[in-house]
Amino acid sequence: MSGDRVMRTVIGRAATTLGAALLITGALPAALAHADAAGEYCRSNLDDYVDVWRGNGCFVSYGDKITVRDNVEDGLRVIVTWQTDYGRSDVCHNAKGGGTTVTCNYDMREDSRIRFEVCNRNGASGANINCTSWTPWLSISTGKPA
Repeated sequence: MSGDRVMRTVIGRAATTLGAALLITGALPAALAHADAAGEYCRSNLDDYVDVWRGNGCFVSYGDKITVRDNVEDGLRVIVTWQTDYGRSDVCHNAKGGGTTVTCNYDMREDSRIRFEVCNRNGASGANINCTSWTPWLSISTGKPA
């Protein structure tokens, strides 16, 4: 591998790690944390040890859906824990393995807000690990920070 290519790889990994740290701690602007699709807000979780995006979770305002993507074949599931500002909460699990996406469909009050975090879990009731910070409160009707 050429010296130039090695340097690009090292810089790329450092930028990925720094960006993930800023995203997880909430220091990265919210505009960079969500997807471009209208009515969709996403968060990804990074494993510090293997430097990969383990999975991501999204809130999709149209249909009040939570999507959970598992990016790694590692025996862990990716989960999205969510809560509304009117006291409702749940967990959407993707236990299908790496390369899969699960969609959980909920019926929520459109005049309210939701927030969520993305984690890994070993089994249905294991401890949550590799969690992101909670998203800001999002409008259920638009998916945008509210």
